[in-house]
Amino acid sequence: MDTIKTSASFHRSLRYVEWIFISVFVFTCVIEGAYKLNIAVQVVFFAHLISYFILSYFFPIHSSVWQRIGYIALGLFLSLSIRFTGTDLNLFLYFYIGKSCFLLDKKYIVPTVIVTGYFNIMTFIWTLPITIHTNPPWQLDLYNKEQVQQAILQHLTNYLVVVAFTIAFSFMVVNEQKIRQRTEALAQEVETLAALHERTRIARDMHDSLGHTLTNLQVQLVVAQKFSQNDIEKTLIAVNIAKLLADQCIKDVSHALQTMRQTEFNINQALNSLLEQSKHRQALKIRWKLDLPQIPLHQSYQIYCIVKEGLINIQKHAKASKVNLQAYTTGDTIIIELQDNGVGFNKNIQHTGLGLKGMSERAFMLGAKLEIAASPTGTHIKVKIPL
Repeated sequence: MDTIKTSASFHRSLRYVEWIFISVFVFTCVIEGAYKLNIAVQVVFFAHLISYFILSYFFPIHSSVWQRIGYIALGLFLSLSIRFTGTDLNLFLYFYIGKSCFLLDKKYIVPTVIVTGYFNIMTFIWTLPITIHTNPPWQLDLYNKEQVQQAILQHLTNYLVVVAFTIAFSFMVVNEQKIRQRTEALAQEVETLAALHERTRIARDMHDSLGHTLTNLQVQLVVAQKFSQNDIEKTLIAVNIAKLLADQCIKDVSHALQTMRQTEFNINQALNSLLEQSKHRQALKIRWKLDLPQIPLHQSYQIYCIVKEGLINIQKHAKASKVNLQAYTTGDTIIIELQDNGVGFNKNIQHTGLGLKGMSERAFMLGAKLEIAASPTGTHIKVKIPL
C-alpha cells in the first residue's frame, strides 16, 4: 500500500473544504435556482448534500482497500446520479477524485479516472434532455448531431483538464506530506541521537574528571580500613589523603560545570593550569609548550579533555617519569603531541578502560585524526585538528 500517514489536522482541512463546497451549493440553490425546482428534485438535491456532509466526517485512510474504494465510489456515484434531476454536483466529482490520490495506491488512480470518465460521459449524454429542459438558457439542438458531438467533446475535454489539474495538485500535497513525515522522522532521530550523545558525553566527562580521583579515593579508604585496628598513624594518613581526593572530586565537578557555563574558554590557560596540577600531584617531570589560537568553546573543551585523558592514562598505566606536551598550529591545522617515556602498551589488545575510547570519540567529534605510536620505551599521541 502506497498511501500516506496523514495527520488529524489534514483530515479536518479536507472536511472544512467539503463543508465550504456544500455551503456554496446551498447558497447558490437558495438564492438563484431552488425556487425553479419542484419539491421532489429539491428533496433529492439536499439529500445528496446531506450525504456528502456525512461522508466528510470519514476519511478511511487506515481501512481496507475495498472500504477505501467503496468510499470513493460512493462519493463519485452521488455526484453522477444527481444529474438525473437536472442539477449537478460536479465539484464533488473532482474533489473525490482528488481524495482517491490520498486513499488509494497509485495503480488504482488511472482505472478510477477512466471508469469515472466513462460514466461521466454516459450520464452527460443520458441526461442531456433533462439538462436542457431545466436550463432553458442553454441552447442545444438534440437533433443536430454535430452540436451534440461538440457538446460531448467539450464536456470530455473539461473533465480531462480538471482531472489532470486535480491529480497533479493532489500528488503535490501527497509529496509534501511525505516530505513532512520524513522530516519529522529525521527530527526524532536527531533528537534521539542528541540524547545518546549527551549521555555519552556525560559518561565520558565523569570518567575524565572523576574516574581517576575516585579510584585513588577507593584505594586510600581500603588502606584506612586495613590499618584501622593495627596502625593508627597509617590510617590517619590514608584518611587525610582520602579527604584531599574527595575535595578534588568536588573541585573537578565544579570546574566541569563552570567550563560548560562560561562563554569564553582560554585553552592555553586551562592547559597550563591542568599541567601544573598534574606536575605537583604526581612524581612526573612534565615539560610543555603551548601556542594555540582562540578557538570556539566546544573545540577548546574537547582538546582540553583529550590532553587531560592522556595525562590520566600516563599516570595510571605508563609508569613514566617524563612527559612532554606540545600544542601548536601549522597552516590550517592544530597539532597536539603528548609523549612519555613509559612502558607503552599493545594496541592490538582490546582494552576495557574508557581512556583511549574517550579520546577517539572526542577526536571524531572534532573531525580530527588521532595517531598513537606505542613501544616499550614510551607512547606518542598525536592529534591533528582541522581549523
